[in-house]
Amino acid sequence: MSFQFFHAALLWGMGLVFLPILIHLLRRRLVRRYRLPTFEFLLRTQRRITNRSRLRNWILLFLRVCAVGIIIFLASRPLLETEGGVSGVGWFPVHTVAVIDNSASMAFETGKGSRFEVAKRAVRRMIEDMSEADRMSIATTVGEPAAASLKEFQRKEALAALERVRQTDGKGAPARIVQHALENASPKAGRRNVVVFSDFARGDWESFQIRNLRQWNPHVHLQFVRVAPESGVEDLSLQNVKMKPWPPKAGFSFTIGARVFNRGEEKKSKVPVQLYVGEELRETIEVDLEPNGASPVSFRVNAPEKGVLYGRIELPKDNLSATNRFYFAAGIGKRLRALVIDGDPKRGLQDSETFFVVNALTAAPLGGESPVLTRVVASYELNNVQWDEYDYVIACNLGRWPENGKQRLRDFVEKGGGLFWATGELSSEKAAGLGWLPATTGGPVTLRPSKSLKIAQGEEAHRAFSFLGVNGGRFFSALRLARLTPLEPARGGRALLELPDGTPVLVTGSVGSGQVMVWGSTCDRDWTDLAVRPVFVPFMRGISEFLGGTQKGVSSSADAGDVFEIRAPTRRVGEAIQIRGPAQEERATQFTEKKPGPETMPTDGLRLGKKGSAAAVAYYRDAYLAGIYRVLTPDEKHIVAVNAPASESRISPVEMSFFKDKLEKLDVRDLPANESDPLRSILRLIDLGALLFLMLGGIFVAEAFLADRT
Repeated sequence: MSFQFFHAALLWGMGLVFLPILIHLLRRRLVRRYRLPTFEFLLRTQRRITNRSRLRNWILLFLRVCAVGIIIFLASRPLLETEGGVSGVGWFPVHTVAVIDNSASMAFETGKGSRFEVAKRAVRRMIEDMSEADRMSIATTVGEPAAASLKEFQRKEALAALERVRQTDGKGAPARIVQHALENASPKAGRRNVVVFSDFARGDWESFQIRNLRQWNPHVHLQFVRVAPESGVEDLSLQNVKMKPWPPKAGFSFTIGARVFNRGEEKKSKVPVQLYVGEELRETIEVDLEPNGASPVSFRVNAPEKGVLYGRIELPKDNLSATNRFYFAAGIGKRLRALVIDGDPKRGLQDSETFFVVNALTAAPLGGESPVLTRVVASYELNNVQWDEYDYVIACNLGRWPENGKQRLRDFVEKGGGLFWATGELSSEKAAGLGWLPATTGGPVTLRPSKSLKIAQGEEAHRAFSFLGVNGGRFFSALRLARLTPLEPARGGRALLELPDGTPVLVTGSVGSGQVMVWGSTCDRDWTDLAVRPVFVPFMRGISEFLGGTQKGVSSSADAGDVFEIRAPTRRVGEAIQIRGPAQEERATQFTEKKPGPETMPTDGLRLGKKGSAAAVAYYRDAYLAGIYRVLTPDEKHIVAVNAPASESRISPVEMSFFKDKLEKLDVRDLPANESDPLRSILRLIDLGALLFLMLGGIFVAEAFLADRT
């Protein structure tokens, strides 16, 4: 039990208690005394009267000093700290903001329910203890919009708002929410409290800094309540899940690897790790886990020929189920279809412009199949091509474009197709009809001596280089380029490969909803030795995935709490789409118009659909539970695997001394799960104003009575 003062600075006014004493001393009169025998009897009587009067004067002085002190106390608003809730007793209304941690770690089971349920019971008891003048606001660490003002509720409304708070599998943002709660503590209330209920797991709270709380009003009391600390951290979790290759190809096998962690202090023997494909149990592996140890597991799965692949890896149920499952999903499409255009078909087979390209695209592992189906056509056959049958086009040294072919090619790209245009002797002078490409070309230039290539700065992670592994630029430094068609990026294009002096050799850019790449050399051995280098096959495979891979095998994964940005053609503006969640619940959202211009990724977001300069866009912000989500758009269906963030498996708590060291007067308490009265773990601030006011009134009455008698 201790005291707080709402306006502690006014306590300096306690010096005013010496004012009545000073006045008393100044009013004393100095009298010269003469002893007269005739007055001796009267003096004895007067002496008895004076002694009583002097006693009354001292009492009056004491009462006046007390009155001044109580007035100073009343101005500084003393609050008595006791256990038993935050509403307390007083004549000023209280505004309390209850911050409830609803991140994945709060689902940890205790003997009295989950930590989240224990926290909700404590908040419910606080609400029931409110007076009619008090107000309550409720905030959560997951899903609370940072810009929205917190609503103030009376008792009945607060109970209804509490029932709407739900457990999630997402990662909390405690610093942002606590700051939000401090800013929204109502200045109209006589007292303001912010009470934070959490397990203070490291995954959420380790980076929390008190000093980052801007404009902390000292009149707002901040209290941290650790929920169910006695329940421990026993937990099995899945981490470091990796799938290779991903997304899987139709009919091909892929590997799922993971590590199983034992967070407890006891050895676990023969822990079953199960693989489900769809809802069918495919395989079980048993592992032994030492205390605070880990063990790797690996599964091999065959992808279907078409349709949707989804499943999960699952551990036995324990106190924290959110970390016991990992979901995966992919839409399986047909193999990529590439149209290869030979601009110089008169030459021999091995000297053909397309010979090396076709062999690189159709390369397959022993006993396997190529993920790309190719068809080679000559330039004079372009008028008979059914463009919609292909995912992307590779044009090699194409000099003469049929007029109809130019427009149909552009329409194909703008609708989402891909184009790789390799220049050469025939194409350099007669390509003016393709003025919509992301690069302009000049006449061929001979390089003496021949030059190597390098990846442009900042482009090492581009998807075209995804099959080259770490430090893919080392493969291009060994190449020799003897002849070049100068390129100049235009219409938003950017260079991916350059000469050592920075001259662009490979330029990429978007045209409508499709992607285009312009290569300033040939795909045979005439201008460069790229086609006979080992890097050529993974390079062409990366280009194939970049230009056509986004159209097939749609697969996505996200963390719980991420925002889905769903894109569609502009004609879909105003249409509604359905998102089906893990429990087969369906929610609707609507497409709105997205203006042309730079695209901005939503915070913690995932993009679904085709990229375009102008499109319809819809947002889904309710993926707070782990599981499989199906986004049913008008043009295609997306399937998204949502998992609890890996950091939520770090459930060991931050030490309470961590918070106490940040601010000496910070109030930190524990709330045991089996506490019969949860308000005992929460601070009660009793406003002493009414009691002091009554005492002041009593002092004035006593003073008036004594002053009259004196």
